[in-house]
Amino acid sequence: PQVVKAFNTRQTKDLSLLMYLTFFTGILLWLIYGIIIKNVPIIFANSVTIILVGLIIGMKIRYK
Repeated sequence: PQVVKAFNTRQTKDLSLLMYLTFFTGILLWLIYGIIIKNVPIIFANSVTIILVGLIIGMKIRYK
């Protein structure tokens, strides 16, 4: 929902870039862990999440 709202309104002033960068880092570490242990559910869930968080970070930077 946050990605859709940010995309539709082109407004991200209420989102914290630092929080999303921290969240992105945590998800990236979980993704790496999932790849190391070859656990498909962890890889899939964190891949989807990292894409969505990446989109929010990109919109935050683009729509200052």
